[in-house]
Amino acid sequence: MSRREAIGGGILATTALITGVFTIYGPKANFWLEGAKAYLGISRVLECKAGQPCPSNMQRFRFILAAIPLAHEVSVKTGVPMSAMIAQAALETGYGSSYLARTHNNYFGIKCNGTWAKCVSRFDTEYVNGQKTGWTSQFRSYTSAAGSFYDYATFLKVNPRYAAAFQSRKDGKEFASRVARAGYATDPGYAKKLHTIIDGLRLEALNVPPSEWKLDPLFCSSFDQKAKLCKEKN
Repeated sequence: MSRREAIGGGILATTALITGVFTIYGPKANFWLEGAKAYLGISRVLECKAGQPCPSNMQRFRFILAAIPLAHEVSVKTGVPMSAMIAQAALETGYGSSYLARTHNNYFGIKCNGTWAKCVSRFDTEYVNGQKTGWTSQFRSYTSAAGSFYDYATFLKVNPRYAAAFQSRKDGKEFASRVARAGYATDPGYAKKLHTIIDGLRLEALNVPPSEWKLDPLFCSSFDQKAKLCKEKN
């Protein structure tokens, strides 16, 4: 989907729990998951029981929740808005379902350069003069999702063509638009697709500190066991 190349990244070491396709990092992982589920109003989607119908987009919600703790840590350190970061990871991997994500922890479609230790060949969809085409490209392989997220953020930070995006760090949609205009991907509809994900999953709300999150009233009224959390946050 893109024509970007890779540069340095980092790895987080502490594992708190496993959710979806991600390892959730840090001692506050449970807080993040509960707060995010409440804010996004999606707890019932994740807690649907056997024999009961589940929304078809459950995988999307699981992916978003799993990405939140890591995306927040990377956002704090680099200034990349959480909403734009998570939306790009979702778009590039089909919400974590792609081969590159599942097998090589590559969540942003970043390609190899000549110095990267491990690369993998995959067919890559590209657009030339607005026409969809594709060819085989070399993509970077990571040992963890954290390595991919940090590499993505570092790539944007050190590449001058993305400098304008960081003037919109509090506006995930504008940040995504500027990244797209700077040539992150060849798909002419790339920014619009990111906006659809951000709007559809209310990701822009994640760009404020967790202390400012407000819980979904439906969540609070439906889950008595979460009453303490609701009282603390509202």
